[in-house]
Amino acid sequence: MLHKIHVNTHLFHDNHIFRARLVSLGWTHCISGVACGFDTWVAEEILQRQKENKKITLECVIPFPGQADSWEKADQKRKYNILTAADKAVITSEQYNRGCFFTRNRYMVDKADVVVCAFNGKSGGTAYTVDYALKQNKIVIQIDPETSEVSMLSKRTFESV
Repeated sequence: MLHKIHVNTHLFHDNHIFRARLVSLGWTHCISGVACGFDTWVAEEILQRQKENKKITLECVIPFPGQADSWEKADQKRKYNILTAADKAVITSEQYNRGCFFTRNRYMVDKADVVVCAFNGKSGGTAYTVDYALKQNKIVIQIDPETSEVSMLSKRTFESV
């Protein structure tokens, strides 16, 4: 079975042991929303890891065409470089609409076995996605953006996958 990692937003400090453990368990397909910040950093890290391990793949999920149009030029270039190097890119909505980011996040969760997120516990898009993932009985791993502490939010374990 191919295991997948969904990565969600915010800040993440380098944690080689954590990532190495996920890869050793067979989680080698990363799905990223390619938003500014955590998503971009992790996607770039995954592309670097591909040089060492050809089994690692990156799928980028974009909520709508033109999402990055209002971003700073440097961030647009980073996203372009990620998308052109990714193994797969998917657009989940034909145009911007009120729910397009939720549609993207549900797509990522539905395709994942494990959801890894930088989450501070506050309400918002990440909270909605974590709640959705838990309701879908996914393994949810939280990385606290302030302390880098890693914790499991779900009752399900790696052995159950």
